[in-house]
Amino acid sequence: MTLSIWNSLFYKDGYTIISKKKCPWSKKAKELLKRNNIAFVCIEISKSGKVSDSIWGYQSIKKKFNVNTFPVIFNTEGKRIGGYTELKEHVKQLRSRR
Repeated sequence: MTLSIWNSLFYKDGYTIISKKKCPWSKKAKELLKRNNIAFVCIEISKSGKVSDSIWGYQSIKKKFNVNTFPVIFNTEGKRIGGYTELKEHVKQLRSRR
């Protein structure tokens, strides 16, 4: 897996959310960004079968970013914010600067 593949993951005009299908925290993260008019792209990963081990699969993402929970959220520079709880605090800080 080359670094350039991972660098292309990040959405330069907004945030990037890597989410799991039917994950309530991923859904909350997307809703939070929408409510605050923050642009984002969502990459939904799979936990099933061979796809789980592929570059966009569940196991690969867990290993690459050393995470056990989802979503995994990045800012516009590709810096990992964390999950929903960290995103909520991050958005709160952004709003206080406005």
